[in-house]
Amino acid sequence: NPDAQYHAGMAQLQVGALDKAQRRWEKCVELAPDHITAMFNLATLLAERGNLVSAATMMDRVIKMQPADADNHKTLAILRFKQNLNEDAIAGYMRCIRAAPLHSDCYCGMGNSFVKIGRHEEALDAYTAAVNINPQEPGYLNNVGNLLVRHQRFNSTAQQLAIKYLLGAIELDGGYADGYFNLGEAYSAVHLHDEAMSAIRQAMMLDPERADYKCTLHLDMRKLCDWSDFNAYTSDLERLWQEGTPAGMTERSTSVATRKPGEAKSRRREKEVTMCPSPLDALSYGLSLKVLRNIAEGHGNEARHFALKHPVLHTTPWPLAGR
Repeated sequence: NPDAQYHAGMAQLQVGALDKAQRRWEKCVELAPDHITAMFNLATLLAERGNLVSAATMMDRVIKMQPADADNHKTLAILRFKQNLNEDAIAGYMRCIRAAPLHSDCYCGMGNSFVKIGRHEEALDAYTAAVNINPQEPGYLNNVGNLLVRHQRFNSTAQQLAIKYLLGAIELDGGYADGYFNLGEAYSAVHLHDEAMSAIRQAMMLDPERADYKCTLHLDMRKLCDWSDFNAYTSDLERLWQEGTPAGMTERSTSVATRKPGEAKSRRREKEVTMCPSPLDALSYGLSLKVLRNIAEGHGNEARHFALKHPVLHTTPWPLAGR
């Protein structure tokens, strides 16, 4: 009985027995190849467990049977995005929007895919459309602000607009750490470093595990000639770069988080490949020889040319031969 298998899978899911839930739904689909709900749930479960290829294959089958459902297209587009197939993801989000023109999540997801392939103007259009459809979603406001902060850094008008969007995001969600951090970055871009430090400290309080928040705070302290914490800053740099890029900062999630209907969105950003701070920026500080070697190995000629623009570096002496 396929329905019995389906309900048994739901029961297993409720108690966290994911292997058993997956087997039940696979059996349900085997017995009833047109059981769309079981197929959709199975695709979602496979994605959560990191099997993106199988999840996408299952969603393709769902869409062939139910092509007018916008959420089906959105789910497949998310899976393509997670596989770094951004052109396919954009096409999927467009199909979602054709089916549901006011689907704000699809505009948001499409913006994320545009960002990944460097099409920032189109990403801004997509993010802005999401805000216009649902201005009460802090994540949409943050997306616009973050994009302006990152890609219009030297445009003061764009940074003032970013500040407006980001203030709106944290007004809607006072616990939004990324919103505060991006706000600090926007303040810094227009040389409001006191305000930047205040916003970034709030982000650190909300999410103390984010090392990049602390690094950015120190950069603003330098700009204000506040050297009170400078030793801690150089110590952080030394620790971060002793062994190259810290392992925890090179992780990329492959899971697709799912939400039950009505459940709040997560405001926590997935880890991306990042450097804290830029290793090239770190060259202007007194770091050990081992750190400089790691930076040079990772960045080659770019690091070499950067170093030539700076004064003589105050580093530990080169070891003498034979010692």
